[in-house]
Amino acid sequence: MATRAAKAWSLGRCFALSLALVALAALLGAGESQAQATFVDSPTLQQTKTCVWKAKSGQTFDLNDLSNPGGHYSTDWVKGSIYVEKYYFQLCGQMQFAGQEGPYTECNSTLGCPTSCSGGSNSCGNSCAALQLQNDPRSYMFSYTYCHTLGQATPPEVTYNLIDESKPAKGVKYVLNGGDSCGTNGKIVNHTFAVNIVCDKKVKELPTTFDVTTVDECTYETTINHKSGCPKGSSGSGGLTFGGVFLIIFFCGGFAYFAGFFAYNMKFQGLQGMDAVPHKDVWGELPGLAKDGVFYTWEKLQDLYSKTRAAYTSLR
Repeated sequence: MATRAAKAWSLGRCFALSLALVALAALLGAGESQAQATFVDSPTLQQTKTCVWKAKSGQTFDLNDLSNPGGHYSTDWVKGSIYVEKYYFQLCGQMQFAGQEGPYTECNSTLGCPTSCSGGSNSCGNSCAALQLQNDPRSYMFSYTYCHTLGQATPPEVTYNLIDESKPAKGVKYVLNGGDSCGTNGKIVNHTFAVNIVCDKKVKELPTTFDVTTVDECTYETTINHKSGCPKGSSGSGGLTFGGVFLIIFFCGGFAYFAGFFAYNMKFQGLQGMDAVPHKDVWGELPGLAKDGVFYTWEKLQDLYSKTRAAYTSLR
């Protein structure tokens, strides 16, 4: 019986020390998690990080890496049901074109650049975030290109949604609203352009090819796979963070440890009150041991620094 109690007591001491280490890891993990949350929600960040979005279900997406440093993305000319079409768009900001390239030539040489997408006489496309070009192949005498603004980059016109509400880790839908007026089903609405960003942690490069789908007469969308479509600070499943898991383990394990050994001490050791607190001597010694450990580490670091400095001086 005594041997059995001694084994239980030794096991308890080991568990107590392990629990202390878990507590330290939990606090460090929680601190890291909190730092991430503060970073995302910081007002300063929102001014510089224009494409950080937090879903109602708690996942945070950062799409800033998808902003094309060249100023825009573009598709090839593709034949639609009536027109031959081409698209320009940008994520996380307005499109930018160098000089008289792109839509400046393609739109201004025919029916002109849309007013809502004109950044001046030499910058068609610089004032919007998505532009559609439609060339009418039925014209035999002239080549007419109709240019439509599909979306604006101003914050009220940019919206976000989860691709699948039941599977938040699947990705995010980046929607550009506020395009030119458009008629559909007898109603006047505005053009809209959406980009479905599917989570794929293996894809870090910017996309170069796109397939644009016509959802209806006034709504268009394309889909890309990229790591930016994955929620930040998670494995992509929208689960608990590292710190959260350790805190759960710490508190549940701590409760089981104290309650279990407190009951054991009262029933089998005949202890009462504070005397029944499990491994009271260990917890009492812990602050002193931690202090000794800090001083010991500091002395070793000073000794290592002195030796390194002496070696460096001798080499000189």
